[in-house]
Amino acid sequence: MTEKNTIPVYDFLGYRILDIKMQRKSVEEIDYFRVRVQNPLFSGNIFTFQVVASLKFPNDDESSLLFDSGFRINDLKWKKEIGNDDQLMSIFFSAVFPFIREKIFALTDDNRHPVIIPILDLRCANLTKGIEFTRKKTSSVTEQKNTK
Repeated sequence: MTEKNTIPVYDFLGYRILDIKMQRKSVEEIDYFRVRVQNPLFSGNIFTFQVVASLKFPNDDESSLLFDSGFRINDLKWKKEIGNDDQLMSIFFSAVFPFIREKIFALTDDNRHPVIIPILDLRCANLTKGIEFTRKKTSSVTEQKNTK
């Protein structure tokens, strides 16, 4: 009987916050949320990149949070099959993004209500160019009556 390799193809080494510039004076909801990745670096079997998350609150300057994250690639054959660094960042971004969402929630959780960023599947997005999400402005809702 042969023994199967049970080592994962990569390990998530962690993330950290490098810089925060936060400005939130109003009670209103955010105008937009933007995210992009930058500075990919592959050295030995370690792959790192940075994530910039930006928030814009009405009548305030843009707020930004800079994170970095690291991954150990245990299977270099798997990395070759993945192809370029953009695809690798996309896969690894999906592992680190829940932590970034949580930090944004925690930093904005006060009497003005926290910013809740939904679960997003960004595997096909070009994260080096970045992607922006804007809040849909809703008009006042009017009551409709049944006409029977």
